[in-house]
Amino acid sequence: MAVAGAISISSGKNSTVNSMSSPQLRTLWISDVHLGFKECKAE
Repeated sequence: MAVAGAISISSGKNSTVNSMSSPQLRTLWISDVHLGFKECKAE
C-alpha cells in the first residue's frame, strides 16, 4: 500500500482580511494508515 497524502496551500487571494495582518498557512499532511493492514510487517 502507498502512503496517502495531501498538500494544502493558502494563497490569500480570495481573503477579505488584510494579508499583512493574517499569516499564510502551508500544510503538508502524510498519513501512515497502511501500517494497520495485516500484510504490514512493522514492529
